[in-house]
Amino acid sequence: MSAKRILSVFYILAYCTVTIIGEKKRLLENIPNDVDSRLHDIEVKLQQLTSQTTDKDMYITQLQSTVLKLQSTVNQLEHDRNNQSAQIQAMQKILNAKNPGCQSGNHQLVDAKGHAQSASTVIHFNEPFAEIPTVVWGTTALDIDHNHNTRFASSVQSITKAGFTMQASTWSDTGIYSVQIQWMACPAHI
Repeated sequence: MSAKRILSVFYILAYCTVTIIGEKKRLLENIPNDVDSRLHDIEVKLQQLTSQTTDKDMYITQLQSTVLKLQSTVNQLEHDRNNQSAQIQAMQKILNAKNPGCQSGNHQLVDAKGHAQSASTVIHFNEPFAEIPTVVWGTTALDIDHNHNTRFASSVQSITKAGFTMQASTWSDTGIYSVQIQWMACPAHI
């Protein structure tokens, strides 16, 4: 190989080496900028996630507070219902004392959830009446599926001297879990 050719190859190698070194130097100089940019992006995403987590934590805290308030309301309603039931029973005793021969009671009809439901029970009087009595009744508690409209009817059927049948029913998509009914039977002449 001639000296001229060796010199050409040497210049080419030197040029390539200088170019590669320059490119590596440029890349190495940009690494801190790239790292800083990536770190900044990571910090921004971390702040966003922290903010989202904080928002979700606040929402969960609000939901927990709402649940506690609702539970307190349910407890108060149950307390009120129990007080009213006790008052009704006390009034029944007074009515029975003032109206000898009257009988009263409280019955809970329970059935599974479903469509076009009905529940019934036969009530037997403590003492049979001398004649067919007059029966009055009212619903004191109703537990239904809250996802559908409330459709409810109650009736007293087959009244005899010895008792009657109490019926509670729903229709369409109303689901009934339980019904509590108060009743009172008195001789027809009262």
